[in-house]
Amino acid sequence: NFLMKGRHGTPFEMVEFSFQIRCPITVAREWFRHRIGSFNEISGRYVKMENDCYLPNPSAIRSQRGKAGAYTFEKIEDGNIQKHVSQIMQATYDSCFKAYDDLLEFGVAKELARNELPQGIFTEFRWKLNARSIMNFMSLRNAPNAMLEIQNYAQCIEDAFKHVLPETHAAFITNGRITP
Repeated sequence: NFLMKGRHGTPFEMVEFSFQIRCPITVAREWFRHRIGSFNEISGRYVKMENDCYLPNPSAIRSQRGKAGAYTFEKIEDGNIQKHVSQIMQATYDSCFKAYDDLLEFGVAKELARNELPQGIFTEFRWKLNARSIMNFMSLRNAPNAMLEIQNYAQCIEDAFKHVLPETHAAFITNGRITP
């Protein structure tokens, strides 16, 4: 608590974490903005990508209001709209993967054919970082204004952090979730 309260951050850099993450590319792009760790992502240049895409739960289908930097999000309650959104997304994913598979069948290189893949496709990456950096990630991505999908991942990361470093996590919470 003394270190956290006094914002003495370097001792927290001595503890390292490594995670294997599987998430939609849209979440990964938000995640990769954190240049506080090392990333190694699977490459569609070398590996055939699987037809596995993110379809949000009906409760996660939302509207966006406001201006950039000041958006608010509201759940779309209409079950017909929720169903239609899911159908549109699934049809788009199916169409994209049909094009991708056709290009591969024609002998087109994976590195070129992958351009047809949707943003909702799942990717995988290895993420290595220290405890100070993970607290920075948690403070930003567990915030109420963060993208809902990355908040869900950030909560899992925070649960793991709390399990491994319970006293550090308690000090992090006690001191306002501010990175030391």
